Amino acid sequence: MLSPEFSRLNRPAKRALIAEGILDCAALSRRTRAEIAALHGIGPSAFSTLDAVLLARGMRFKAD
Repeated sequence: MLSPEFSRLNRPAKRALIAEGILDCAALSRRTRAEIAALHGIGPSAFSTLDAVLLARGMRFKAD
């Protein structure tokens, strides 16, 4: 189940993360920004939410 932290994402973005097994911030932080950007359904609005969620947890995307 997708973490409640991702509740503000649109449905396509949620489906993309679930399909990749990215269900929480820890899993998200193990991926690069480029890897996430390559997923169908992830766009600028999703990154606004994902960046905010990671920042709130003191986390960030994996370095390229």
